[in-house]
Amino acid sequence: DKNAIWRTPVRPGKSSPVLTRRHIFLTAFEKGKLYTQCFDRKTGALLWERSEDRPREEDVNPLNNPAAITPVTDGENVYVFFKDFGLISYDPAGKVRWRVPLGPFSSSMGLGASPIAAGDFIILQADQRGSSYIAAFDRSNGEIRWKTDREEAESWGTPLLYSPSGAVPQILTASRGQFGAHLLTDGKRTVSQQGISPTIVASPVLDRDTVFV
Repeated sequence: DKNAIWRTPVRPGKSSPVLTRRHIFLTAFEKGKLYTQCFDRKTGALLWERSEDRPREEDVNPLNNPAAITPVTDGENVYVFFKDFGLISYDPAGKVRWRVPLGPFSSSMGLGASPIAAGDFIILQADQRGSSYIAAFDRSNGEIRWKTDREEAESWGTPLLYSPSGAVPQILTASRGQFGAHLLTDGKRTVSQQGISPTIVASPVLDRDTVFV
Protein backbone atom coordinates (compact mmCIF):
# COMPACT_ATOMS: atom_id res chain seq x y z
CA ASP A 1 0.00 0.00 0.00
CA LYS A 2 3.01 2.33 0.30
CA ASN A 3 5.99 2.91 -2.02
CA ALA A 4 5.06 0.01 -4.29
CA ILE A 5 5.67 0.74 -7.96
CA TRP A 6 3.57 -2.21 -9.10
CA ARG A 7 2.25 -5.55 -7.97
CA THR A 8 1.40 -8.46 -10.26
CA PRO A 9 -0.01 -11.93 -9.49
CA VAL A 10 2.12 -14.88 -10.58
CA ARG A 11 1.54 -18.60 -10.90
CA PRO A 12 2.85 -20.81 -8.06
CA GLY A 13 6.46 -21.94 -8.08
CA LYS A 14 9.72 -21.71 -6.12
CA SER A 15 12.19 -20.33 -8.63
CA SER A 16 13.68 -16.85 -8.34
CA PRO A 17 13.02 -14.17 -10.97
CA VAL A 18 15.80 -13.10 -13.35
CA LEU A 19 16.05 -9.68 -14.96
CA THR A 20 17.03 -8.03 -18.22
CA ARG A 21 16.81 -4.30 -18.99
CA ARG A 22 13.22 -4.74 -20.14
CA HIS A 23 11.93 -8.03 -18.76
CA ILE A 24 11.49 -10.23 -15.71
CA PHE A 25 11.40 -13.99 -16.28
CA LEU A 26 9.92 -16.51 -13.85
CA THR A 27 8.94 -20.17 -13.97
CA ALA A 28 5.92 -21.82 -12.36
CA PHE A 29 3.97 -25.05 -12.09
CA GLU A 30 0.19 -25.30 -12.07
CA LYS A 31 -2.34 -28.00 -12.96
CA GLY A 32 0.20 -30.30 -14.53
CA LYS A 33 1.88 -27.69 -16.71
CA LEU A 34 5.35 -26.14 -16.55
CA TYR A 35 5.17 -22.39 -17.17
CA THR A 36 7.62 -19.70 -18.19
CA GLN A 37 6.33 -16.17 -17.61
CA CYS A 38 7.67 -12.85 -18.91
CA PHE A 39 6.76 -9.55 -17.26
CA ASP A 40 7.45 -5.95 -18.21
CA ARG A 41 10.07 -4.68 -15.80
CA LYS A 42 8.68 -1.14 -15.65
CA THR A 43 4.97 -1.88 -15.32
CA GLY A 44 4.77 -5.47 -14.06
CA ALA A 45 2.39 -6.37 -16.89
CA LEU A 46 2.43 -10.00 -18.01
CA LEU A 47 3.75 -9.84 -21.57
CA TRP A 48 3.56 -13.56 -22.31
CA GLU A 49 3.59 -17.01 -20.79
CA ARG A 50 4.33 -20.36 -22.35
CA SER A 51 3.68 -23.83 -21.00
CA GLU A 52 4.83 -27.40 -21.50
CA ASP A 53 3.08 -30.53 -20.34
CA ARG A 54 4.90 -32.23 -17.49
CA PRO A 55 6.01 -35.54 -19.07
CA ARG A 56 6.91 -37.32 -15.83
CA GLU A 57 6.66 -36.99 -12.07
CA GLU A 58 9.57 -37.87 -9.82
CA ASP A 59 9.15 -39.22 -6.30
CA VAL A 60 10.97 -36.50 -4.34
CA ASN A 61 10.58 -34.47 -1.18
CA PRO A 62 7.25 -32.58 -1.39
CA LEU A 63 9.00 -29.37 -0.26
CA ASN A 64 10.62 -29.30 -3.69
CA ASN A 65 8.62 -28.05 -6.65
CA PRO A 66 8.59 -28.83 -10.39
CA ALA A 67 9.43 -25.13 -10.91
CA ALA A 68 12.05 -24.79 -8.18
CA ILE A 69 15.03 -24.15 -10.46
CA THR A 70 15.78 -20.54 -11.37
CA PRO A 71 16.08 -19.70 -15.09
CA VAL A 72 19.02 -17.80 -16.60
CA THR A 73 19.10 -15.03 -19.20
CA ASP A 74 21.83 -13.71 -21.49
CA GLY A 75 20.24 -10.27 -21.39
CA GLU A 76 17.76 -11.02 -24.18
CA ASN A 77 16.79 -14.69 -24.36
CA VAL A 78 15.82 -16.85 -21.41
CA TYR A 79 16.85 -20.45 -20.67
CA VAL A 80 14.73 -22.55 -18.32
CA PHE A 81 15.39 -25.99 -16.86
CA PHE A 82 12.63 -28.19 -15.51
CA LYS A 83 13.82 -31.42 -13.88
CA ASP A 84 10.71 -33.18 -15.23
CA PHE A 85 11.30 -32.00 -18.81
CA GLY A 86 14.74 -30.58 -19.66
CA LEU A 87 16.06 -27.33 -21.12
CA ILE A 88 14.01 -24.80 -23.10
CA SER A 89 15.04 -21.45 -24.55
CA TYR A 90 12.66 -18.62 -25.47
CA ASP A 91 13.41 -15.36 -27.24
CA PRO A 92 12.26 -12.01 -25.73
CA ALA A 93 8.92 -12.30 -27.56
CA GLY A 94 8.19 -15.77 -26.19
CA LYS A 95 9.05 -17.78 -29.30
CA VAL A 96 10.65 -21.15 -28.63
CA ARG A 97 14.25 -21.07 -29.83
CA TRP A 98 14.98 -24.70 -28.95
CA ARG A 99 14.07 -27.56 -26.64
CA VAL A 100 16.33 -30.30 -25.23
CA PRO A 101 14.49 -33.05 -23.32
CA LEU A 102 16.66 -34.43 -20.50
CA GLY A 103 16.34 -37.03 -17.75
CA PRO A 104 14.80 -38.73 -15.98
CA PHE A 105 16.84 -37.79 -12.92
CA SER A 106 17.18 -39.53 -9.57
CA SER A 107 17.47 -37.39 -6.45
CA SER A 108 15.91 -37.77 -3.02
CA MET A 109 15.10 -34.07 -2.85
CA GLY A 110 14.83 -33.35 -6.58
CA LEU A 111 17.44 -31.41 -8.52
CA GLY A 112 18.12 -27.85 -7.42
CA ALA A 113 21.15 -26.49 -9.29
CA SER A 114 20.23 -23.75 -11.75
CA PRO A 115 21.76 -23.52 -15.23
CA ILE A 116 24.26 -20.73 -15.85
CA ALA A 117 25.31 -18.81 -18.96
CA ALA A 118 29.04 -19.04 -19.65
CA GLY A 119 30.46 -17.74 -22.92
CA ASP A 120 28.60 -19.38 -25.79
CA PHE A 121 27.29 -22.13 -23.51
CA ILE A 122 24.53 -22.91 -21.07
CA ILE A 123 26.07 -25.04 -18.33
CA LEU A 124 23.99 -27.60 -16.45
CA GLN A 125 25.22 -29.50 -13.39
CA ALA A 126 23.17 -32.62 -12.65
CA ASP A 127 24.53 -34.30 -9.53
CA GLN A 128 22.24 -37.17 -8.59
CA ARG A 129 22.07 -40.74 -7.34
CA GLY A 130 24.13 -42.35 -10.09
CA SER A 131 25.18 -40.98 -13.50
CA SER A 132 26.02 -37.46 -12.30
CA TYR A 133 27.34 -35.12 -14.97
CA ILE A 134 28.05 -31.54 -16.00
CA ALA A 135 27.28 -30.51 -19.58
CA ALA A 136 27.52 -27.54 -21.93
CA PHE A 137 24.77 -26.69 -24.42
CA ASP A 138 25.15 -24.27 -27.31
CA ARG A 139 23.24 -21.08 -26.52
CA SER A 140 22.21 -20.62 -30.14
CA ASN A 141 20.66 -24.04 -30.85
CA GLY A 142 20.77 -26.20 -27.71
CA GLU A 143 23.22 -28.72 -29.16
CA ILE A 144 25.37 -30.43 -26.56
CA ARG A 145 29.01 -29.36 -26.87
CA TRP A 146 30.47 -31.51 -24.12
CA LYS A 147 29.37 -33.71 -21.25
CA THR A 148 31.60 -34.86 -18.39
CA ASP A 149 30.74 -37.57 -15.89
CA ARG A 150 31.12 -36.67 -12.22
CA GLU A 151 31.73 -38.98 -9.26
CA GLU A 152 29.82 -36.66 -6.92
CA ALA A 153 26.37 -37.74 -5.85
CA GLU A 154 23.45 -35.54 -4.85
CA SER A 155 23.98 -31.81 -4.43
CA TRP A 156 21.95 -28.67 -5.05
CA GLY A 157 24.44 -25.80 -5.39
CA THR A 158 24.55 -23.87 -8.67
CA PRO A 159 27.95 -23.87 -10.43
CA LEU A 160 30.00 -20.70 -10.88
CA LEU A 161 31.98 -19.27 -13.80
CA TYR A 162 35.58 -18.29 -13.02
CA SER A 163 37.44 -16.30 -15.69
CA PRO A 164 41.02 -15.65 -14.53
CA SER A 165 43.10 -13.20 -16.53
CA GLY A 166 45.14 -14.90 -19.24
CA ALA A 167 43.75 -18.38 -18.55
CA VAL A 168 40.97 -20.62 -19.80
CA PRO A 169 37.68 -19.94 -17.92
CA GLN A 170 36.59 -22.69 -15.55
CA ILE A 171 33.33 -23.85 -14.02
CA LEU A 172 33.57 -24.20 -10.23
CA THR A 173 31.33 -26.69 -8.46
CA ALA A 174 30.54 -27.57 -4.85
CA SER A 175 28.99 -30.96 -4.38
CA ARG A 176 28.76 -33.80 -1.90
CA GLY A 177 32.02 -33.70 0.03
CA GLN A 178 34.03 -32.28 -2.84
CA PHE A 179 34.98 -29.04 -4.57
CA GLY A 180 35.64 -29.32 -8.31
CA ALA A 181 36.55 -27.34 -11.41
CA HIS A 182 36.02 -28.03 -15.12
CA LEU A 183 37.46 -26.24 -18.16
CA LEU A 184 34.77 -24.25 -19.95
CA THR A 185 36.15 -25.20 -23.37
CA ASP A 186 35.79 -28.98 -23.12
CA GLY A 187 34.59 -29.90 -19.61
CA LYS A 188 37.89 -31.51 -18.59
CA ARG A 189 38.19 -31.80 -14.82
CA THR A 190 41.08 -29.79 -13.41
CA VAL A 191 40.46 -29.79 -9.63
CA SER A 192 39.11 -32.32 -7.13
CA GLN A 193 39.39 -31.15 -3.54
CA GLN A 194 37.73 -33.26 -0.85
CA GLY A 195 36.83 -32.25 2.67
CA ILE A 196 33.76 -30.04 2.35
CA SER A 197 30.31 -30.78 3.71
CA PRO A 198 28.60 -34.01 2.60
CA THR A 199 25.42 -32.02 1.94
CA ILE A 200 25.84 -28.97 -0.27
CA VAL A 201 22.97 -26.60 -1.03
CA ALA A 202 24.73 -23.22 -1.19
CA SER A 203 26.58 -22.16 -4.33
CA PRO A 204 30.28 -21.23 -4.29
CA VAL A 205 31.12 -17.53 -4.06
CA LEU A 206 34.03 -15.82 -5.81
CA ASP A 207 36.05 -12.80 -4.61
CA ARG A 208 38.62 -12.06 -7.31
CA ASP A 209 40.81 -15.20 -7.23
CA THR A 210 39.49 -16.62 -3.96
CA VAL A 211 36.56 -19.00 -3.87
CA PHE A 212 34.46 -19.60 -0.76
CA VAL A 213 32.47 -22.82 -0.35
